[in-house]
This record gives sequence, C-alpha cells and structure tokens, in this order.
Amino acid sequence: MPFHPEEPQAGFVRYEGSERNARGIHPGIFGLANALARDGRLSETDHSWWLASNLWYDAAYINPQLVDASVYDRTLNPTAQAWFKVSAAHLLERIPGYLALLDRYAVPWREVRSTDPGTVLYEDEFQLVVTPWSTRSGTAGGPEALLEAQRTQVKAAKELPTAREPL
Repeated sequence: MPFHPEEPQAGFVRYEGSERNARGIHPGIFGLANALARDGRLSETDHSWWLASNLWYDAAYINPQLVDASVYDRTLNPTAQAWFKVSAAHLLERIPGYLALLDRYAVPWREVRSTDPGTVLYEDEFQLVVTPWSTRSGTAGGPEALLEAQRTQVKAAKELPTAREPL
C-alpha cells in the first residue's frame, strides 16, 4: 500500500490495522507493532529497530496519557484513537518503517484520512485523540457513513495512476 502523508484532502491521517480486534476496534500501527514485540514474534534485528523507533517517538512528541490519563481509559473512552495532523511531517516520515515491519509479518494495515475524525478528547500541535464518529451512539448513517465515504474516496484516489513517485 502506498504511503502519502502529504496529500492535502484531509487534515488528519491514521494508520491502523485493516481488521478489527477482539474489542471491535481497528488498533493503530504502534499497537500492532507493540503486539508483535510483546508476543516475541520479531526477529532480533526487527526488535532492535522497533525499540529504537519507539524510543524516538517517545522523545519526539507528547504521550496524551501523560497529560490526561482518561484519554485512553477503556471504560470512559473505549474506542479512543490517535490521529496525526498531516502537518506533523517529522513524525510521519518515520511511519513507513512501521508499515514495512507490519508487511514483513503479514499484519494488514490501512491508511485513513479525515477532515473531522470524531469528538476530540486531546489535541496538541502534532496529533489528536478522538472518539470516532462511527462509534458514538445514535450516529449510524450520519457521520459513520461520511467517514466510510471518506475512506472509500481515499482508496479510490490511491488506485488512480499518479505521476508522483512513491516514498
């Protein structure tokens, strides 16, 4: 799958598993990579890369849970998900390494873009954490349909031929 963080259609981008997990959510790519490491599935080389990359991200931007512990509280916000702002280029430029790691271990992922991914629980200059529109009660067919339409548009746009070289 191509990686295009610079596409201007949406202000936010998320990389997540293309399959729902046991909790019914699409886990983010960091969670997917962490699970590979936790389960002992990574080669020694990949484990070293994963550890160094996670440490880099820990130093590069704020962990929302350190600001507000309730952000990822599974009782209060069971479907909370993080999105990068497309302007966070220095953070996005390292994402292809995680995507390649997931590809090597046959973990399916997808790129999702949105101008309005949900109710904001936390925001800083690089990211936001939301409760997605598609999981708020009473929104079926409303914002959920809009988000699915946006996902479909992104997929369709990626299938068109482009003159841009892949990153």
